[in-house]
Amino acid sequence: MTLSSFPVLLVSVMVLVMARAIDARGEEPVNAWTPESLTYYAEDYAPANYLENGEVTGLTVDSLRLMWKQMGVAEQRINIVPWARGYREVLQQPGSVLFTMSRTPERESLFKWIGPIFVAHHVLIARRDFDRTITSLADASDLDVAVVINDVTHLELLASKHPEAHISSVTTRKQLLEMLSRKRVDLILMSLSGFQQVVEREQYSTGDFHVVARVSSEGNFIAFHKETPDALIQRFQSALEQTRDQRQALLSKYNISESAYAVQ
Repeated sequence: MTLSSFPVLLVSVMVLVMARAIDARGEEPVNAWTPESLTYYAEDYAPANYLENGEVTGLTVDSLRLMWKQMGVAEQRINIVPWARGYREVLQQPGSVLFTMSRTPERESLFKWIGPIFVAHHVLIARRDFDRTITSLADASDLDVAVVINDVTHLELLASKHPEAHISSVTTRKQLLEMLSRKRVDLILMSLSGFQQVVEREQYSTGDFHVVARVSSEGNFIAFHKETPDALIQRFQSALEQTRDQRQALLSKYNISESAYAVQ
């Protein structure tokens, strides 16, 4: 080592020590967290987010694209994955984002939130020949009910103390309708708009089923890993609020009635 190179080496060591000191205090490097640095996940759940002819689309997808545009951010890749995988990623991996997720008390502290994007109504649905009066989950305690596993409707069913022996969990809404139409369960629990979309997509007749009870209404959000800086969350939230009128127009694009989804 020459004497002339010693000052350069000394400066490099000092920078490294300072960087480690910053990390030790738990502070993030400047610009480490940006919309472009995040990994975006969504499940295939129309009309909020789904694949159509190989393209990702939906009410929440288009809302997010409006937010990116408002922030001056280029469109980012959205990964369509099973709900269980997306939920695991956003729960465990910093920099992960998942949508669309119902914001429940049980989930409140697990994530950071942007929204609400819309409000969804969860309903119990039966075959057309079902003639029993049901007004709540309590009235259905002796009936077999199917839900999408780990979905908010699954959590609602468990929270209602519905007997586990009478709960069937599947991975897709298509499977819910298959189980109901084949008389493998008495009822299914899902969002009203989700039901309408899957009936249309899978070419069922709406006359084969009917809604027997409205169970709840939940605000639906975009969930971020809990370590996401508040400043970045506020940036997204501000962009969401600034695009409200444009998002309202998306309802007609996806043939969503105000009674089914209310943009916030």
